Amino acid sequence: MMTQEDFDFNNLDSEVQVILMLTNHSDIKIDKLYNYKLYGLEMKNYIRNCFKNSPIFEKEYDEAGDLLMQVKGCNIGDRKYTMVLFSDTPLLKRQTVLEIIEYAKMKSLSVLRLTRGFIFETNYLKTIDKLYAPQLHYFDEEDFMQVFNNKQLGLISDILRNRILDFNMKKGVILLSPETTKIDINASIEAGVTIFGNNVIKGKSIIETNSQLKENNVICDSVIKNNVIIANSHINNSFIEENCEVSPFCIIENNSLLEKGVKVNSFCKISKAVIKSGATVESFSNIIGE
Repeated sequence: MMTQEDFDFNNLDSEVQVILMLTNHSDIKIDKLYNYKLYGLEMKNYIRNCFKNSPIFEKEYDEAGDLLMQVKGCNIGDRKYTMVLFSDTPLLKRQTVLEIIEYAKMKSLSVLRLTRGFIFETNYLKTIDKLYAPQLHYFDEEDFMQVFNNKQLGLISDILRNRILDFNMKKGVILLSPETTKIDINASIEAGVTIFGNNVIKGKSIIETNSQLKENNVICDSVIKNNVIIANSHINNSFIEENCEVSPFCIIENNSLLEKGVKVNSFCKISKAVIKSGATVESFSNIIGE
């Protein structure tokens, strides 16, 4: 049961407004690095996801310019605190953000320097023209790892991937080969799902309990209901109801629907089509709906 103390902690960001500095780095040849997708989510939106109750203002960051003047050039509101964060730290977690706010409140700090970023008391921020050696405090330092070159991008991508896999395994998803499995952050997989090796689950896919993904599937923006078995196939933007079975080397795409108990044999393509409950689709079928 949530206590009043827990409730207050989980809503600390209601006292905060955020200035999100959108960064690019010359060592990474990606235009608008802050929009680069890591496991289905733009880098800047990992920062946005840390906040539930805070207005967030985006500003293109000039690395050569004065950070304080760039911040003060924003439309700073009236929340008690202003956090300045950077889009190149996508490992930042909500828990860490709330700990930062709590620490600043507890210590009654006008400014606190983070490994990458700041939290200001807003009234103080509005009055200063220069920062003089603000206090630095370390939180979870992995959260502030910065993407500034290709090596760091790869390292941070690996950490995010492992966080997503750990989250799903703790929830009760059975990953038989986690080292070869990739799951986007917005995919929803229920406890009791079994995932074999070399599976990729992309977008906002939903996979319900007791389903099995055998080896070598790609599931993208699709719903897989209970007790479904899929092997070595591509499912894209489609809906598969309970107790279906999809054999290897099939493509099911473009808003297709397999109703309950459908069996699709190998080497089939189904696009824009509805396959009625209990039907069997013979091997090498090519079914294109309107």
